[in-house]
Amino acid sequence: MAELGPLADDVIAVGRTRLVDGSLWHEVAAGGTTGWAEGSHLMYLGGVDDATSAVVDAIGSRPTVSTMPELGILVAQQFASSDPLSVVSLTVPATVGDLGEITYDVLGLGDDSVGGMRLHVFGTPSNGGFVLMSVERTALCLRGVVDEACV
Repeated sequence: MAELGPLADDVIAVGRTRLVDGSLWHEVAAGGTTGWAEGSHLMYLGGVDDATSAVVDAIGSRPTVSTMPELGILVAQQFASSDPLSVVSLTVPATVGDLGEITYDVLGLGDDSVGGMRLHVFGTPSNGGFVLMSVERTALCLRGVVDEACV
């Protein structure tokens, strides 16, 4: 059994699609292997923007927390919706060097063209914790991308 990672970008649609228990499954090829993937897990990368000010405005200041996972979740919660309920998932675990970094996906925003967003969060180490430095937001598009916009 082969498994695609959350950042796999060499996935090619083979062209066959099946409806199984109400979900669309697509035949895909990646790394020399052909298999099936549930459609809600396959998205196109759309435009990228700086979402730092949106987070700071929503919270009221640059947040300071103990860990990078805590900072990532705090940022993701600013973009998640409750109706429909978004799913927040860790995409790339935290790394810490001169900066801390972590990436979360927020999926299920109730838009028929935007499946979610990928949030790459950077934190500056400070007093044993991390202060939000910046948030890079990438649109995750369901149907395709034209001029970096989901269609």
